[in-house]
Amino acid sequence: MGPVAGGKTWTCIIKCLNIARAQEPSPVDGIRKARITIVRMNYRRAHDTIIPSILKLLPEGTPGWKFSIVKDGPADIDIRLNDPVLGPIWLQLRVRAFGDQDIDSFIRGLETTAFWLNETDELPPDCLGLFYQRAGRFPGPEDRPDGVDPAWAGVFGDFNAPDEDSWVYEQLFLNPKPGVEVYIQPGGRDPGAENVQNLEKIRANYYDTMALRMEPWQVKRFIDNKIGMSRVGKPVFPEFRDEFHVSRSPLVPENGFPLRIGIDPGRSCAGLIGQTNSMGLMRLFREVISPNGEAWDARILAQNIARELTGNDGLFEPFLTPELLRFAPDPTYCNQGTGIVAEITWLIAFREAMMEELGICPIYAPHTNFIDPRLAAVRRYLASPDGTPRLLLDPSMTGTRRAMNGAYRMVKKQGAHGEYRVEPDKNAASEPADALQYTCLDAAGPVGAAAGVSVREKRRPQLPHRPQPVMAGATI
Repeated sequence: MGPVAGGKTWTCIIKCLNIARAQEPSPVDGIRKARITIVRMNYRRAHDTIIPSILKLLPEGTPGWKFSIVKDGPADIDIRLNDPVLGPIWLQLRVRAFGDQDIDSFIRGLETTAFWLNETDELPPDCLGLFYQRAGRFPGPEDRPDGVDPAWAGVFGDFNAPDEDSWVYEQLFLNPKPGVEVYIQPGGRDPGAENVQNLEKIRANYYDTMALRMEPWQVKRFIDNKIGMSRVGKPVFPEFRDEFHVSRSPLVPENGFPLRIGIDPGRSCAGLIGQTNSMGLMRLFREVISPNGEAWDARILAQNIARELTGNDGLFEPFLTPELLRFAPDPTYCNQGTGIVAEITWLIAFREAMMEELGICPIYAPHTNFIDPRLAAVRRYLASPDGTPRLLLDPSMTGTRRAMNGAYRMVKKQGAHGEYRVEPDKNAASEPADALQYTCLDAAGPVGAAAGVSVREKRRPQLPHRPQPVMAGATI
């Protein structure tokens, strides 16, 4: 994954050569053989982009090489090399495009060493596994010593940073399968930017000049090489950077400091388990989010949060005490019904279920649910004045990551001028984002003028009274 003009294509061409060099010599003729199938969605794009790039590095007309390139059709390029150490090498490049075929028809009968998915994010979302099961079928058993597997076989690809709606973000970042790795280049304006020395020959200040003519979402993805926002809205937290604010390894809570569990109630609801550690840094460990389109009441959310707290191989066991556990829900739900037969407040229903599960439920209602102090509380932790992340997510928190990367967004008002609304859009990403706000609000204390004169340290756990008779028909 890299910025525009970062050298991704040439790197992949070199990888093709290295795959061929890695193969064992054939016991039949002593030649190391590899066939790489380069995949695009259509031939027009292939002839405009990938084929010219290949021909720059592997020029047409080189003696001993064979080029069969059909206009707006497939391309076969056979490269024969005689390495002074490894001996003869035969690399076969096959450029193929889907056209109007489905993926099953496209791959049927293909025998290849590896697939290069050029511009991976433009391909169908179910392609990785299907391509992988066809890799490693060339060279055949007769060209491999004792019928062993090819020395390298698999799937690789290149792409610009995707937006949070892309299947690439879902499958390569949020929920990668075993054996999947992502190599991320520095952004085009980062200190370690790659290929800049060549770009400067084209235009001085290449990326800075390009950025002047691009929309912010384009700059973020195509120049700065960051997971981007969807074009249907503006991210609420543009400060969030997936590669910076998401831990590379599982996070572990620090002993002696309370767990803070922010809760966004409702039929669509969420709870986040976090902690501010001895350094005052916010660490988020687990998320519990109702599935999209599935209604949960307070009891179901409580049971699922309790399952997280008591599971995870005892990770949170030392914190299950009244002193080291804090539930921070939206305070407006203290006096709203659950919508079920026994009309009690949402918070009472949550507390009763949690008491059944854990035997404790210390609730610290934040001082406000106004959106401005909630967003400000999160931004205080997103700030990194010393260059280290003050807020860090466990890599398992895929719903929160997606929300922070732009699914939680401002949308434009209707009208000719395209102004954005001042409050975030209510969608599936709102639940984990709101739960994060209550977690940070509990940790940060009152933020801004909306906090008034309340002092966080003086608040006591709020233990709701037993339910009183209410009017029939009360709902959330």
